[in-house]
Amino acid sequence: NNLGSVDGGTVGGKPYNKKECYQQALELKDDIPDTWYNLGVEGGGTVAGRCYSQDECNEKYTECLERACSEPPAASRGAAAEGSASASQPPMSQGSMGHPAWAGHLA
Repeated sequence: NNLGSVDGGTVGGKPYNKKECYQQALELKDDIPDTWYNLGVEGGGTVAGRCYSQDECNEKYTECLERACSEPPAASRGAAAEGSASASQPPMSQGSMGHPAWAGHLA
């Protein structure tokens, strides 16, 4: 999502335009509301082999946003589920998930 926000970029020697960056980010983590919104602004796109129209991207944005707002913060979920020791551990960044070449490029 970050690379898309700056008109694309190069990852692992391969150039990506804005739309491709948003699609790739959603392939790795499909519950980021802002990325669905951005893909909708680009007119839609393909994620996990499925084509999404602009309207469908906006629907996914709303779904993800509602889900994110209804869940407790990750730190309190982890502390409640695993005890207080997990609350002292730093949260895993989104950039550490998925393909290593994309590490640090996701928002």
